[in-house]
Amino acid sequence: MRSISSVSRPIMKGCYFILLLVASIFLIGCVPHFPQLDSYYISPFKLTQRENLMRAFLALSPNGKSMVVSWSGGLDLADLQTGKRIAVGDKTLWDLESANDDILTEIATWSFDGRYLGIQAKHYERSRDPVGYAFYILNMQNNSVKRYADLWATQFSPFNSYQVTSDKGIYNLKDGTIILYPVDFDFGQETEFGATNYGRLWSRKLGVPVAELGGLPHSDKGVLEMALQSLNMANPADPKFSYPIGVAVKHPNQLAKILLDPTGEFILSIEWQCSESQTLCSTNPLFPNNIHDTVLTVTRWRTKEQKELIRLSKIDPEHVVAKGYMAWSADGSTIYVSRLDAGPIVLKVK
Repeated sequence: MRSISSVSRPIMKGCYFILLLVASIFLIGCVPHFPQLDSYYISPFKLTQRENLMRAFLALSPNGKSMVVSWSGGLDLADLQTGKRIAVGDKTLWDLESANDDILTEIATWSFDGRYLGIQAKHYERSRDPVGYAFYILNMQNNSVKRYADLWATQFSPFNSYQVTSDKGIYNLKDGTIILYPVDFDFGQETEFGATNYGRLWSRKLGVPVAELGGLPHSDKGVLEMALQSLNMANPADPKFSYPIGVAVKHPNQLAKILLDPTGEFILSIEWQCSESQTLCSTNPLFPNNIHDTVLTVTRWRTKEQKELIRLSKIDPEHVVAKGYMAWSADGSTIYVSRLDAGPIVLKVK
């Protein structure tokens, strides 16, 4: 007769194997999957002649469905599928601006949950020159407005909708506390990130931006190699830590744009494919346009693994030059690509 221990031993091995398999599946599930193209459409959205002339500021909504158009003549929210617009903010916003001798700038930024729209303002006191700044928060759910005096802010934290970047650090809109920016923090060992369309990588643990996209010196002058480099607000040109991200572009091709996805795990490179010629790969009307396609490639920067997302020639072979505002929505669902002499392309990813 077999002993209990001899019978239980294979059962225990089987249980161990099952637990190991479940753990492996769980860990794999925790790693963000490679973004894949699900669908796309050409948006009817476009700027007016005056907005183009005044260089209107664009900000893609966190859900990728609409675009804020901010300029000196107004503030609109445009539906990307229909192109239809509505005015943003009611009389309260403009009355508050006027009462405080402010002038709203074109710079607008979304909180990652889509609840707030932040607008930078210049503050005046009976003078033609601004004497300070103010930051306006527009609640997109109830249209209420709040003004923060003496605050220069440009973007929201990807982790906290009450925190914004300022000239002194990460400012908390609730209690006024500030988290100082790190100086050349070695971010290579961090495990969880977030990112903004400003090309900055944030540490979830620290709650601050720790790196930004930049170029590396290269022995081949015809090659541009990109890297994530540690952030040093006092001396941004000389980062202490630099990690190549697996994105390199060889002449005559050129980078039209490079974006971080909102998880901070992936890099989207938007690259002009150009034919060899005596002129630079350029859209400058003074030179021949030798761009024959734009290729979008996604790279997982930790492993350098790459996958081509799409070529614009597959969507519209007549208008293949990506140029202008481009963004990846905060929820990860949408990539917005402006084009030269054609409507923008909206890519839905999964």
